[in-house]
Amino acid sequence: MMPPIRARCAPRLTSIGTTRCSYHVVLNSARVPVDACVRAVCELAKEQRFQDDTATKLALADKLLETRVRAALVEHIGSGEMAAITLSAANGKIILEGTTSTAGCPQGRQSWHARLKV
Repeated sequence: MMPPIRARCAPRLTSIGTTRCSYHVVLNSARVPVDACVRAVCELAKEQRFQDDTATKLALADKLLETRVRAALVEHIGSGEMAAITLSAANGKIILEGTTSTAGCPQGRQSWHARLKV
């Protein structure tokens, strides 16, 4: 038996993927009004199977932190100096690897912590 949400949306769906390589849903906006497509996507997005799990949320939070710290470092020491540094985030902590001078930060690395606001 088709789940209730899919039964309601089925007339608007032109294809539901059945293999790993397929799209989950394909909506033909040439045959179905765009507002109906948007409603179908919104209804499907409410289903539990399409919700982000905790691991996904944590990974996205780490990626956001990594991006903010990288941007702040580039602003303070320049992209040339940052090219020598590998930056990553894991479990909310930043990991920096590499070697660079402190020329871009005259007061040295001790002041980075105080000056970087991410």
